[in-house]
Amino acid sequence: MDKNELASFLAWLNGIYQRRDTTGLNSAVRGERCREINRHGILSLQAIGAITGSSVWQVEQAIVGMKRPKARGKLNPQHLSMLAYVLSTGKIKTEWLGIFLEEGTSLSTVADLTGIAESTLHRHRRKL
Repeated sequence: MDKNELASFLAWLNGIYQRRDTTGLNSAVRGERCREINRHGILSLQAIGAITGSSVWQVEQAIVGMKRPKARGKLNPQHLSMLAYVLSTGKIKTEWLGIFLEEGTSLSTVADLTGIAESTLHRHRRKL
């Protein structure tokens, strides 16, 4: 996925997360959202669940018959807009990396969603 496609994907994910209603969302709609997100193959089962308000088991049930995501890591969906900003600038502040890691977004997910090499993120992490 190139940078523009990744930016569109992040904006779309943020939209799904912002309009989710975990109390009123029926399982069919939740399952469809899980399948839509999984088609891109970027996020882990845990990350898909965090965005859609589903458990990992529910995500697994929703994507039966689809290719299982190879992505790893966790995502705090509240970080989607910050990750989009990092993607657009190509740089990450050490403080933001600390926030991501403290609040549940893994280093591998930050790398996958921003295009910043994981080795670069490790160097920033050492400054924390």
